[in-house]
Amino acid sequence: MGMMDAMMNSMIKALPPDKREELMLKMMPEMMKKCMESMGSEELIKSVPETMPDMMEGCLGSINKEERKKIFGFCHTMMEKMEEKFSPE
Repeated sequence: MGMMDAMMNSMIKALPPDKREELMLKMMPEMMKKCMESMGSEELIKSVPETMPDMMEGCLGSINKEERKKIFGFCHTMMEKMEEKFSPE
């Protein structure tokens, strides 16, 4: 984890749970969009399985069970929308 990642993680953990959830709901779609747009498909296919578990563990490890359920619901909905948008017909 780089220094910027550690700083961002510390800042997010310092937020109250309701603000943290609000921030995640606002930031995650844009972060995912920028990430996907900046990578080639082969790079994306390789990097997502490598990076996503660490990102999710850091995020989920810092919140309580109720907050995790909300994040799981959000992630599930986001993944369904991404699958609809980007899956070949």
